[in-house]
Amino acid sequence: MNPRLEIESFLERIAHKDFRQTLEPMREACQLLGNPQSDFTVVHIAGTNGKGSTAAFLNAILQRAGYSVGLITSPHLIDVTERIQINRQPVSWEALWEIIAKIRNTLPEDDFLSYFEMMTLAGFEYFSQMGVDIAVVETGMGGRLDATNVVTPQAAVLTSISHDHEKYLGETLMQIAQEKCGILKRDCQVISAPQSEEVAFVIEEHCRELGLELSWADPEKITFALGLKGEHQKINAACALTAGQVLLADDLIAEVAEAALRKAAWPGRLQYLRDNFLVDCAHNLGGMRTLADYLQAAHAGQKIHFLLGALADKNWQTMFEPIIPLANRFTCVTPTSGRALPAASLAEYLKRYEKPATCLERLTLPEAEPEELLVATGSLYMIGELLRCFPKPD
Repeated sequence: MNPRLEIESFLERIAHKDFRQTLEPMREACQLLGNPQSDFTVVHIAGTNGKGSTAAFLNAILQRAGYSVGLITSPHLIDVTERIQINRQPVSWEALWEIIAKIRNTLPEDDFLSYFEMMTLAGFEYFSQMGVDIAVVETGMGGRLDATNVVTPQAAVLTSISHDHEKYLGETLMQIAQEKCGILKRDCQVISAPQSEEVAFVIEEHCRELGLELSWADPEKITFALGLKGEHQKINAACALTAGQVLLADDLIAEVAEAALRKAAWPGRLQYLRDNFLVDCAHNLGGMRTLADYLQAAHAGQKIHFLLGALADKNWQTMFEPIIPLANRFTCVTPTSGRALPAASLAEYLKRYEKPATCLERLTLPEAEPEELLVATGSLYMIGELLRCFPKPD
């Protein structure tokens, strides 16, 4: 038996289940398994952009402080074991297969849970078995009805909230913020990134109604270089630092925080795979604005060749607007996903901006002029494929 093949085959069979507008199957599954999500301290993270980076920063702080730290994130870039980590080491295929087999034997039906629900519960069970001290848990989508929202967190972190997944979360920022605030529960401490006025109002109202202490992360407190590139990472690092101050003693956080934040790493976020090749996981309007800001600061005046892919269910017609003025030309590719936008459709759309836009039949690196910076963005699936082709840094 090959655990990897068995896991991938099983997950493919249950991948048809869409985002569910209920937590009841997840609650029932947790109860049948003995509620493993209650066996450790939890920090729950929701938001539109910056969740993964914030989780990586906080993981680095907690691990440097001497804790055993579980980490649940999504989606993965290279393989599914990335979604469940302890001290930044992914779960082994063998351990994951044993846990999934245990869960399947416990549930009333083999497809009782969705892909995301199954992986979330597997993470909880793995952390329980391994005795982690603290788990940093990132939501997949939204918050109120996200499968991770069966936890009772000691701290809840809200990263930058903007438009994404409007089909499920609502058309307005206030509606989206309401869904994200669904992770807030009584007796937890709340940390938020700086937000727009309307989002801040929603967060403050939720905290007032639940009687929760709210701390606003201050990026100006990050006065040193970070392990992740971009000015926006100061916001994510400030969220992690503030959460660390909630969880750790003052003298301990003072001792470990700066060194941890300086060395934190998270793949696919403004990552240079070569001197002239940058990949970034931006896949919504907010992420593209952040990418554009970075390119204008770090590569002002340089010709930029964008390698783009997108999913058809994203607002791709507006998503790329921030980077279009920076482009010398575009190359489009169809990501490996059933939800992929065909490269020809994206290229045809981009031609209205009167810049060259061509298509690739399969994902390869397009030839770049010597002075061009090649930037790949728009789809996590595409970034994952590219990362498979490049060796991991030391």
